[in-house]
Amino acid sequence: MDIIPVIYIILFVALLPAVWLVVPSQKRYLINVLGTVNLLLWLYALYNIRRLIGLIQLIRSIRGAETLEMPLISWTDEFVLIQAGRTLLPFLMLIPSVRNNWWCSAGMFLFFLWSSSGIVLHEWPELISGIAYTISLFTTTYALLWLLKKHPSQKSSC
Repeated sequence: MDIIPVIYIILFVALLPAVWLVVPSQKRYLINVLGTVNLLLWLYALYNIRRLIGLIQLIRSIRGAETLEMPLISWTDEFVLIQAGRTLLPFLMLIPSVRNNWWCSAGMFLFFLWSSSGIVLHEWPELISGIAYTISLFTTTYALLWLLKKHPSQKSSC
């Protein structure tokens, strides 16, 4: 699931020139793809929340019944702020007008590009399975949005 921001960066770079190369009547499908990719970021945020809950449960089980007493400076570390942004910003993609907007997507692209530390994959099977997982998740999300008639191209034709 950690490959979703990397795939987001790659797809956004691929979609941006396609906007100018595609026939105007076909641009609505690019907006459909953009909205689907942005919704995948929301699923990534849910995954981050689940990891955070697991980490808190681990800390509580190790420390026992003690409370988490940490100075404020520990919570304002750069890593914590980046993870908070990676977890909270994708929730904006639940709003359809934000999800299908190229400027909001460009802002999200720049944030993920700035906050990523690079692709660290040690083995090819990890890369192949990550790409296959993301393609499967993208296809499922696109089909679900199509069935629910949530794509912008479906709303304009009704």
